[in-house]
Amino acid sequence: MIRTFPAALVAFVGLSALGAAADNNLRIGVTAMPPGRGNPYGVVGTTSNVVLPAIYDRLVMLDNDGNLQPQLAERWEMRDPLTWVFHLRHGVTFSNGERFDAPGAKAVLDKVRSEDGATLTSVTAREVRLLAGIEVEDPYTLVIKTAQPNAALARHFFVVPFTAPNHLNKVGFNGLATEPVGTGPFIADTWTADRITMRANKTSWRAPKLDQLEFVPLPEPTARIQALLSGGIEVAVNVDPEQSQTLQAGGQRMAQRKAARILAIALSSLDPASPFKDERVRQAVNYGVNREAITKTLLGGLVEPASQGTIPEALGYNPDLKPYPYDPEKARALLKEAGYPNGFAFDYEFPTGNLPGGEAIMQQIAADLSKIGVKMNVQPISYAQFAKYYVQGGWKSQALLADYPVVAGDGLRSIYRSYHACDANAPWFCDRTIQAVVDAAGIEPDLNKRTEMTRQILKYYRDTAETLLLFPVLGLDGISPRVTHWELWNDIIQFHKLTVKPN
Repeated sequence: MIRTFPAALVAFVGLSALGAAADNNLRIGVTAMPPGRGNPYGVVGTTSNVVLPAIYDRLVMLDNDGNLQPQLAERWEMRDPLTWVFHLRHGVTFSNGERFDAPGAKAVLDKVRSEDGATLTSVTAREVRLLAGIEVEDPYTLVIKTAQPNAALARHFFVVPFTAPNHLNKVGFNGLATEPVGTGPFIADTWTADRITMRANKTSWRAPKLDQLEFVPLPEPTARIQALLSGGIEVAVNVDPEQSQTLQAGGQRMAQRKAARILAIALSSLDPASPFKDERVRQAVNYGVNREAITKTLLGGLVEPASQGTIPEALGYNPDLKPYPYDPEKARALLKEAGYPNGFAFDYEFPTGNLPGGEAIMQQIAADLSKIGVKMNVQPISYAQFAKYYVQGGWKSQALLADYPVVAGDGLRSIYRSYHACDANAPWFCDRTIQAVVDAAGIEPDLNKRTEMTRQILKYYRDTAETLLLFPVLGLDGISPRVTHWELWNDIIQFHKLTVKPN
């Protein structure tokens, strides 16, 4: 069970407690704590994807080239359009001693699909609830039944972590928040508002080389940089590109993550009173932002403007698409044609501290738009408020920070049954013409046909300017010279491979 301490005591200790690390320990400064703490099936966010893979494993992993790799499943196949078979790894145990096997995996999936899991809102829960049934063929063969064909189902299990079934029955989903149990390389030991400490899971099938892991939430990028330079942490997650010289002068290095998300600004096109209901207005703001200048000057040329809502390594990426060029004259002409010759103003809600270089990027976007007569009023909000908007909707402005998460390396999954489509909990875009194609692609049993349909969908979304499409989310981590091996696959830290120099 995780030990907790009074918040007042933790706040008092603060950063002053970050002294020299023990010989084989690693401390990571993160932007925020996972919103659902140790529960991988409830509310999750980008911070969950940083922390929780230290505890939990999935059936499959994705490498940086978009290829599926074995994890808890050693191999898999589609037996027929409605049946997938996963052959599970032998000899795996959870940190509490329970055995990982097909009956246990079925029990966890059934629990997520039951009434107990009805309120779960994560992408994991939504993915599992789409299943028609789960069967056990033998102790290490799990059979997944789907109500409709899903040619990419094996990829989609990348988002499904597994916990110990008996433990889950005992503590429930809420109990996982403070008592997470997985098969991963680390065991959560203490979890407070200001710190998570984990010890090595020596019985894990992928046992770590480190003895201890620690996560420290430092919301402001400057605070993460200062902690790294002072030796308070050894890794600063999501640092700004402009801080590269400061870090290098201090003996640190920068590590770039493989992009797993495309950044965008969601436009409230479903509100009858919103200018963004008009496709020409949405196209105008896309022509009105100089993405190339932003990526070169503010992001160090480390990423390029996006041409679509996915990355080149994903299924369905359309190589024929080009980014919107910077063309303010065309943008003004489109605004005039749409009935806004003098432009307009709109409010945009932006979570601070979570996006490298985010504040400077948003200021530059606002400056670019002002040149075509569009005033973007940037309203800072907390990450917690942003996460609530994303899951539940209810945002009051006409624009909200968004992304196309390249879930499981599948370009369609960024749109199909997501917040970019009609059937989302709180959609900002719904076009029934293309929605029919999206739905058909989602149940196309032939992977090649599905991929081609995805290319068509991504082109339609790009051409109709569903969002203000920007660029891949730049992930930069500041790394201490004490860290001798730092590795990520598809934006997931490979915790079992991390190594440090002794002090």
